[in-house]
Amino acid sequence: MYLTRTGVLVKPSDIPGDIIHVSNPGVHSQEEEKDKSFLLLCRVVNSEGISGIQRAFLDHNYQITAVDQEPVLKGCGPCETLGCEDGRLTEIEGVHYLAYTSAYQTNGGPWQSQISLASTTDLEHFERLGTILAELPRVKNGLIHSATISRQFGIYYRPWHPRDQIWGAYSVNLTDWYGARPVMSGRKGWWDGHHLGPGAPSIKTDDGWLSFYHGVDDSNTYHIGLALFDPDDPFKLLARSLHPLISPLKPYEKFGRVPNVVFTCGAALVNDTVVIFYGAADHCIAAAEIPLKKSFHQLKTVKPSYRVHWPR
Repeated sequence: MYLTRTGVLVKPSDIPGDIIHVSNPGVHSQEEEKDKSFLLLCRVVNSEGISGIQRAFLDHNYQITAVDQEPVLKGCGPCETLGCEDGRLTEIEGVHYLAYTSAYQTNGGPWQSQISLASTTDLEHFERLGTILAELPRVKNGLIHSATISRQFGIYYRPWHPRDQIWGAYSVNLTDWYGARPVMSGRKGWWDGHHLGPGAPSIKTDDGWLSFYHGVDDSNTYHIGLALFDPDDPFKLLARSLHPLISPLKPYEKFGRVPNVVFTCGAALVNDTVVIFYGAADHCIAAAEIPLKKSFHQLKTVKPSYRVHWPR
């Protein structure tokens, strides 16, 4: 394995305010600013259990250089009574789209969620675009795909049921979504057999869209895996991990708010090295590096299965 862990990069005490957990950051790489090489949009949780999304900046050595005093997104309205979490940041033609989970409870009922969307051009001021896929009950997480083909946007998301599938759909306006079908399924009895979901937004390579996802096994251990989608059809699965890229091994990954969890919402390609930022045990943020070429060693070609063909 050519993977190198960085160790813990951001912990709750690094975040101003009454923060007891920090995890699952969306990521933007900004190499032109060496003192702020990475912008992390961190999920922060306060002592009341309410989540928000707060910015932290790291330099090229992964050292924290700045942290905002307040979240850029807080819970707003009846669909966010438990806050905003797990933001995934995608840039398309100069606009950054943040797909995040809106969490809520109604009259003391069960935890529920929907996918919401915000946009920004300066990565500081975010415009809320509202809930998407609202017709689907309890959509857990999703991300806007980096590709647009024939002026169509794409989304990967995971419905609450079935939990063992990632779905894809497309839209011309980020409001109305069409052609929803599964693009990847869990493998029963494997490390991704119990349930799975989209991770960091895909990275474009010569061989296709390198994608990241979380897979959960029957013991409720979370792993991070890779998948490769066709360069011209980002819903056509070509290959996927036989084994996890990252599994909980270190104490900070095995013990925390939720034990045995590694969970990514953001990755960056820096000088032919893939950097995967991830939440560890839902309590702190870490990262891992792998050379881009070596990441393909993790992939095994798959036979055609569920496919959503990108519209032409």
